[in-house]
Amino acid sequence: TLGTTNLVFDDFLAGTTSATPSNNNKYMLASVTAVDGDLACSTAMVSTPNNGSFVKVSINGDTPELGNGVKTKDCYFSGDSGATARAFNAVIATDRLYWNGSIAGYQLAVTDKIIFDYNA
Repeated sequence: TLGTTNLVFDDFLAGTTSATPSNNNKYMLASVTAVDGDLACSTAMVSTPNNGSFVKVSINGDTPELGNGVKTKDCYFSGDSGATARAFNAVIATDRLYWNGSIAGYQLAVTDKIIFDYNA
């Protein structure tokens, strides 16, 4: 009841931490791609994202659609040379990004810049 009932507040951010990933995952040069499933860049994930977080991929400031355990989107992370796609919550350090140019509508060139944004 307004004016008579005590309100209890909870600090939902208590105990959370975040870190900026290594500069190795920022402004990376893309690899030249020619067919779907080509390696998008030679730099792997440097750190495993925090539990419950995800990775955002940017290419030249645009955000391609990232596959969540599927290889049928613009790009996807894989730990087995692109054979299978990782789910968002399973991406780990050493995973690499793979590109599907026919889905994205363009292939990558060495002049393209890739950024991974995530909490490590």
